[in-house]
Amino acid sequence: MAIWLKLDTGILSDEKIELIRTLPEGDSLFVLWIGLLCMAMKKETDCLYITQGIPYQADSLSKVLKLKVDTVKLGLEVLERFGMVQITDDGGIVIPKLSTHQSLDKLTHTRELTAARVRKLRENKKSVTRYGVTCNATEETREEKKKSKSVRQEPHGTNGNKVFDATKNVIDLLNEKAGTAFRYGAGTQDKVRKLLKKGYTVQDMRQVVAVKCLKWGSDEKMREYLRPTTLFGPEKFDDYLGEYGKEMLDVD
Repeated sequence: MAIWLKLDTGILSDEKIELIRTLPEGDSLFVLWIGLLCMAMKKETDCLYITQGIPYQADSLSKVLKLKVDTVKLGLEVLERFGMVQITDDGGIVIPKLSTHQSLDKLTHTRELTAARVRKLRENKKSVTRYGVTCNATEETREEKKKSKSVRQEPHGTNGNKVFDATKNVIDLLNEKAGTAFRYGAGTQDKVRKLLKKGYTVQDMRQVVAVKCLKWGSDEKMREYLRPTTLFGPEKFDDYLGEYGKEMLDVD
């Protein structure tokens, strides 16, 4: 077990770190990043699991690092978007270049295995595995993949298919209007599921996306908030929906 971690003295001036720290709870997201590095060094691996085959989920990471679950979910999304972590198809959290930067002999020996996992993730683009939602696509035949595609994308049966379709609908609209590239991850699907359960419709969510893109899209600072975590959070969703007016725009 390594008892040290090498950090560049200019880490706080790193462009990605500076951008992360401007986000809501940015300092906590920075703590998440340092925490993941420390966990990887303790385990002497650049692909984090609780134990082999059992990935960390947002709630388990929040307990280990003493951070809020929502902060961990957002942080993993941001770190993955910036290329600082990669999520393998079985849920492992890969920290690219860790072995190179930290110069651990054991990490050098595991580099090929990690690279294989990353290649597998890139090749398996059809499966959706985010923060504990695991798809065993490599063990399925092509025919089985086609039959189970909708189930693998969201682990809640028929109702899950409805949630995934709703998530895809609103995220596609957000990506189109905001120029973003969000995916239909488990965290986003969970937020959509909760809104549907509260009685909100897909059209309600599309209206919120449209009105906030209109109001925040040209504001450099507020554009950072055009993301599923903010738009579909239960705290302000009703307020956002109340801002929508047919005289402003149409999202049908």
